[in-house]
This record gives sequence, C-alpha cells and structure tokens, in this order.
Amino acid sequence: MKKWLIGMFSIVLCAPFVFGNPSIAHAAGGEVGEYDYDTGAYYVNGEQKNRPNGLLKSIQYVGGGKWSHYVTSNVVHSWYNHETKSHSATVKNSQKTKKASKGKKYPAIAELPSTLWGNKVYWNTY
Repeated sequence: MKKWLIGMFSIVLCAPFVFGNPSIAHAAGGEVGEYDYDTGAYYVNGEQKNRPNGLLKSIQYVGGGKWSHYVTSNVVHSWYNHETKSHSATVKNSQKTKKASKGKKYPAIAELPSTLWGNKVYWNTY
C-alpha cells in the first residue's frame, strides 16, 4: 500500500510535466524564444523555426539581444541581455521552472539543477 501511494503521488506531481507543457507566455509587442535540449527544436513565439546560426555555441543574437545558454550534468543555464527592452531568461527542468526578469541593459540570469530530461531554456522581451 505504501509503495502504491508513493507511486501515485509521484504520478500526480509529474503529470503537468509529462502530459502538458506549461507555456512561457510573452507580452504584447514582445517575443519569446525556446530551445528544447531533448528534441533540439527551436521556437519563437510558439512557432518552430530553423535554429539560428550558432545556436549550439555559447552566444547567439536573437530577439534583438544577446543570449547564452547551456546544459551540463549539473545545471541548466540561460542568460539574456537586451539594450532597449525589459527582458527575461528562463530555465526549466523536468520538475521546476525559474525565471529572472530585468530592465534594459541588465542581464537576466536563470539556473536550475539539470535533470535527465525536460531541460529547456528561454529568452523573452517585453
């Protein structure tokens, strides 16, 4: 009975991450970019796009700003800076989402421990 309860509790906790992807919304007039490390897919405002040149390098120029991201065996990391717009960097693993928002010219940095699956990084402008 105890193992069954623990298993059901785990399913309930993981269901939002397995059965539905909570979206990272963007403000009117802004943009949001996402890179999914599991599938290699890149999206802008929810629409799949070709990866920008150098997306797997440490720094890309997307959405009018500078974006750096990576996943290691220990951390999922996203850094974004925009000179003229408020912006954010967001990271997600299979269990949590963390968002850092900043005003123009100040870098937004978000980090979480990486997990075996579900690691994603985002940038956003407002």
